[in-house]
Amino acid sequence: MIGYSAENRLDDFWLNELPYFMKLRDITLYTVFHKKFDQSRLQRYSKLLNGIRTRIEQEAPIVFLDPYRG
Repeated sequence: MIGYSAENRLDDFWLNELPYFMKLRDITLYTVFHKKFDQSRLQRYSKLLNGIRTRIEQEAPIVFLDPYRG
């Protein structure tokens, strides 16, 4: 965000919407991994998938955005 903010201004409305887009990204990634990939080969991605699942279940953000920084 710091680099982006150095060149662009993001309206407060959209800055507040970013966590929802990031949550949608997590849900989409988790769904695609389970729907499109061979389940027997997902062992290699278990750490990634567990992290995504935990964030979804706990409604935890991927990153914390500081709207006053940048």
